[in-house]
Amino acid sequence: AWSASKEKEKATARPSHSRVSQKWERPPPDHVKVNCDAAFNHQSASGGWGCVLRDSDGDVVTARRGRLEAILNPMQAEIIACMQGAQAALECVVGKVIIETDAMEVVKAVYSDEYDLSAMTHLVAELRSLLVMNFHEWRITHRCRTANSAAHSLAALGSCCSLDDDPRLDIIPPCIQSVIAKDLALSE
Repeated sequence: AWSASKEKEKATARPSHSRVSQKWERPPPDHVKVNCDAAFNHQSASGGWGCVLRDSDGDVVTARRGRLEAILNPMQAEIIACMQGAQAALECVVGKVIIETDAMEVVKAVYSDEYDLSAMTHLVAELRSLLVMNFHEWRITHRCRTANSAAHSLAALGSCCSLDDDPRLDIIPPCIQSVIAKDLALSE
């Protein structure tokens, strides 16, 4: 699937080689930015994921979080967080998406074949396929933790919830609202 869709990907996806931003930035018009992050506990092999989707005005489209169990390593958790974010964008009928993560290894894995023989091969292929087949335009970029703090807070929240909890947050908790408001204020 990776080689068959490579031409379409070249036309719609580009890695970000620019300096890593220290603050959250609004996406261009007609795009939605998906900030994703994961939390991982080595001792319990569990954790959480979180994602927040925002439009070019900085308004939240949706915010989600969830619990992870039986996780092998932090990279697996980060890939799952990006997949959950992409799935949320798909459910919100987004055509142009920018996925941001503080996990540089995930960005490298999506744009290269460096991880094709690793334990994460199938997850990386699934993430690529999800992006290529469902979005008119997409890219996944690396951002530092301070530019990804809302997703980080949601991942921490996800690690505390039950596996049965609905990942969609109808009401965003005040602690997350304040992080999002700070991001928006700094982006102006």
